[in-house]
Amino acid sequence: MAVPPAQKWEVPPEVHQLMQEDEEFYQTVSPDELAKYGGKWIAVAGKQIVAVAKTLESLHDKLRGKGFTLVSIDYIEDPKYV
Repeated sequence: MAVPPAQKWEVPPEVHQLMQEDEEFYQTVSPDELAKYGGKWIAVAGKQIVAVAKTLESLHDKLRGKGFTLVSIDYIEDPKYV
């Protein structure tokens, strides 16, 4: 069975901008601050953490209806297990 060739996909400018802002935000957060979120999912918007949850589903529930059009979602590894 032949696999179809991959199609080119470009990151939309607003997503690329969010990714850059997200990276800048993480550079400003101390390791001790990030450790508080170890083992949890976080949502970042406007260079601040806007929601935190133990599961991705519950994070989506917390974000639903809050009016965010674009957020960056990351899982922070628990430092006890890394």
